Amino acid sequence: RTGFKNGALRRDRHAWLDEHYPTWNESLDDAWDQSARDSADFYEREERHPSTKSKNPGEKESGEWLSAQRTALKDGTLRSDRRAWLDEHYPDWNETLDDVWYRNARDAVDFYEREERHPSTNSKNLDEKDLGVWLGRQRTLLKNGTLRPDRQAWLDENYPTWSETLDDLWNQNARDAAD
Repeated sequence: RTGFKNGALRRDRHAWLDEHYPTWNESLDDAWDQSARDSADFYEREERHPSTKSKNPGEKESGEWLSAQRTALKDGTLRSDRRAWLDEHYPDWNETLDDVWYRNARDAVDFYEREERHPSTNSKNLDEKDLGVWLGRQRTLLKNGTLRPDRQAWLDENYPTWSETLDDLWNQNARDAAD
């Protein structure tokens, strides 16, 4: 970039950079602005944060960019104007994994209280299906002994039937029918 700004970058190198790295000459602020818009647009469109583990290159790039912003915030190196932009345009951009876990837990409790049943992993409703998958994952973690004790305690207190499996429900229904 310095060579280009000073007029010292050879034409062949300029052409190579243009071909292989189309955004090489953007200012860092322009690149940040574009990445911020891309990540915020993804969140608005998909109603979730982009994943750093996605197989979709665009989502993965946005997820890695967002992770870098969270790290910069934690390290105290995120510029205040950038934080202000994120706070205004990208709700929950800096939520932690614990924040996400507790949000899902509260959503599962709300679903159970509203529907009087557990969310289904087979539902055509994607929100219910996501909750069903999340709840199944918590049951698997419990079964494997890897569910954090504080999370198990929260679920036990706020959603007493959360750990029931389909077999448990079937057996209970069979006992109720026999009585």
